[in-house]
Amino acid sequence: PAYSGEGDLSLDSEDSTGLLRMLGVAIVEERLPAISAKSKVSFGAEGVSLSGISGTAAGGPIAGELKLAGDTLSGDISIERMVLSQALAAVFLPWDGDKASSESLLAAAPPFGLKGELWIKPRLLDVYPGYTVPDGQIGITSKGQTTQFVAYGKDQTGQRLSVELQLDTSLAQRK
Repeated sequence: PAYSGEGDLSLDSEDSTGLLRMLGVAIVEERLPAISAKSKVSFGAEGVSLSGISGTAAGGPIAGELKLAGDTLSGDISIERMVLSQALAAVFLPWDGDKASSESLLAAAPPFGLKGELWIKPRLLDVYPGYTVPDGQIGITSKGQTTQFVAYGKDQTGQRLSVELQLDTSLAQRK
C-alpha cells in the first residue's frame, strides 16, 4: 500500500552550523547564521513536497518550494544573502560534515546520489569580502555523474558576474 500524508514542518536553529554538519554539508565558515522556517509538507507515491516555505535565514527572509521525487530534487528558493564559497562547497565537496579547506577533495558524486535542478535567488550574493552582487541567481543541476553550477548577476556599477563550473566524475574514474 502507498502511504500519503500532509502536515506542517518547522525548523529553528540559532546556529545552523551544527544542523548542516549533521546533514554532512561541507562548511566553509566557522559559524553559520540562524535559520527559522516553516512550510507545508506532503508526501505520497509522487514524493515529498515542501510548499510555501517561509521564514528567516542569514538575517533576512527565505521563501520557496522544494520537491523530492525518488532521487530527483527540484526547487526554487529565495534568500536574503548567500556566500558564493559556501554554495560552491555545498555543491562540489563531499558531504562528510568536515570543515572545508583548500586541501579538500572534490566529491565523487552528488550528495545521496541526488539529481535534478535547484535555483537559489539571493538578494545579496557575497562573491568575496567587499564584493557583493545584488539580486544574484545560482543554478545547480545534476544529471548522473555531471554536476553543473552557475551563478550570475550584475553589481551596482553594471559589471556582469558569471561563474560556470561543471564537474563530470566519470572523467576521474578513467585511467
